[in-house]
Amino acid sequence: MVVVSQTCDIAVGGPGQRHPFVQACPVRNVAEFPSDKIEQIRAGLVVEYVLLSQPPVAGAVWAVDLRTSVPVSKAVLAAAQPVEGFATEHDEIVLSQKIGDKFERPAVHDSLTGPVFTSLRQLISASKKNEMWCDDIEQVRLDIMEGTRLQPKRVRLIIYTDAKTVEVDKKPLRTWWRSQKKTLKQAGIEQSALRFRFVDDCKLKEYRDSIPISVPSLERGRFS
Repeated sequence: MVVVSQTCDIAVGGPGQRHPFVQACPVRNVAEFPSDKIEQIRAGLVVEYVLLSQPPVAGAVWAVDLRTSVPVSKAVLAAAQPVEGFATEHDEIVLSQKIGDKFERPAVHDSLTGPVFTSLRQLISASKKNEMWCDDIEQVRLDIMEGTRLQPKRVRLIIYTDAKTVEVDKKPLRTWWRSQKKTLKQAGIEQSALRFRFVDDCKLKEYRDSIPISVPSLERGRFS
């Protein structure tokens, strides 16, 4: 088991005094998974698993299973000898981000989370192999312009770039976005034009009100 509670809740003093239990997720041996599935987990493309970067058994392929968590008494922890499962602080932060995302990520219309976002990830993943335009993309976010997240009436994507927008090759994403118009129309969603933003010119309200889209192949951290 891996303890996944916030550090302050685990401590004996401070806020931890109010938390007699911690949450823990099981660790699963995934060595028997297909090799491509293991590589997807390693790359962060599978939402329910996080590989241990430093498994207690050398050569083992173990992963934290985020599909379930259980409360564990702190008395049990006090009697247990802790084992390091991650080689670096960065690996631990990746786990915490995965856990946080499962609870924080807002629900949006199925037509967006399914075919549209999947198509976007496939486009960027394929383009990363031999095209340069992806290197300028910092983050992609969904802007619900009319309606709600579950019942949007009009939407657009905001592409945040770490290069001046005049220097960014916008054609691949614009061409792809036009190809999604029929899918959105069938779901009763109107499509607005893409908006490109240089991160240094980012409008805080626009950023805060929009929804991050996970595109792991961008390799830009939590919301990429």
